[in-house]
Amino acid sequence: MCIGKSVLSLSFLTVSRVQPIFFYMKKFFLFFLLFFPLPFLIPVILTFFEKSLIVYPNKKYINDFGFYADVNSGGNSEVLAHSVTPEQISFEYIIREGHSFLYAGMCVSFGPAPSLLLDVSHYDYMTIRLSSSFSRKCDVYLDVFQDNITDIKKEEPLRPIGRELVLKQGMNTYTIWLDSLITPYYWLREYNLPEKIDKDNNRFEKVKRFKINESQPEKIEKEIYNHLIVKTISFHKSHFLLYLITFSSIIFYYIILFFLLGKFRKNEGVIAQDPSLPGYKKLYLENYKEQDLDKIIGFIKSHYYNPDFSPLLVQKSTGISTARINQLIRRQFKTSLIQFVNHLRITEVKRLLVQTDRNITELAFKVGFNNISYFNKLFKKREGVSPREYRKIRNQEDTPL
Repeated sequence: MCIGKSVLSLSFLTVSRVQPIFFYMKKFFLFFLLFFPLPFLIPVILTFFEKSLIVYPNKKYINDFGFYADVNSGGNSEVLAHSVTPEQISFEYIIREGHSFLYAGMCVSFGPAPSLLLDVSHYDYMTIRLSSSFSRKCDVYLDVFQDNITDIKKEEPLRPIGRELVLKQGMNTYTIWLDSLITPYYWLREYNLPEKIDKDNNRFEKVKRFKINESQPEKIEKEIYNHLIVKTISFHKSHFLLYLITFSSIIFYYIILFFLLGKFRKNEGVIAQDPSLPGYKKLYLENYKEQDLDKIIGFIKSHYYNPDFSPLLVQKSTGISTARINQLIRRQFKTSLIQFVNHLRITEVKRLLVQTDRNITELAFKVGFNNISYFNKLFKKREGVSPREYRKIRNQEDTPL
């Protein structure tokens, strides 16, 4: 018998030591699972600190500015005025007939040495903020050095990579994705290059010029005038795909985690059970608050009609202090003890008014009121009508037509 007691004591001692260890291990494991995805947010957070590449206004990258029209090739289109300041590039032009290919435009050159050319291969899109006097269609190009074709010393011929851009009247910001820029077919044919060359990810490693120009066919109905003002030219990275994959993965992770935690908690009672006493009988103990409240409610049910009803009377019968009685009633019913009892009395009077033919004064005294004026005032306040009117209305409702 002594040996059995010793073994049982030893088992309890072992369990008491193991349980705290298991508790802290579980807490640590849950903590680890909850914060496990946070390190994967670091690359996303770092993207917020990445700077865009602003090439204008920025003296670091720009070598020169150029303005041109077909008048240089014997045409009649010309540049009317141009100016460059640290704040903007201003360019006015007019396009007239008189040449087989009508055009006017401006360019920003980078360099001057090939080693100082603009490398925008790791950016995804460019933005141009400019103002146009009229809604026009123009072409935007990035002229790049092409291996085995461009003469490094002469910096010619440069490979144009661009697309059409529809300008709106007034100041606007235009976004141009770099993968939407293509090399004109005539240039590829002239230098015998395949169209798949535009899929090269490194094609923007050596950008020499940025150009924006308007071109027209040989015949136009009337002269075309426009005034362009360029405020900024910049290149940016797009992290949309990174954000989408990261946040979708984290949301999916937490959905699975909370699902598994819910499964785990359902079985927690079985896991937490003391292995040394399987199937033990659990005790059911009611809270003191519930016991006291049951006593108070039981007394009120049986003595609400007592005209001398008071918190002191309840205290003497239940042994619960008047302060605790008022506290429990207010917490449970959001009202005081006397107001609760009066509500119960009014409820009973309403029943008796309909089901009996006793006079109102008698009924008021029967349910515990000892002041008929107070009873009438309280009844009308709660029901909106006097006891007499209440009885009349209810009797009319119950009378069959």
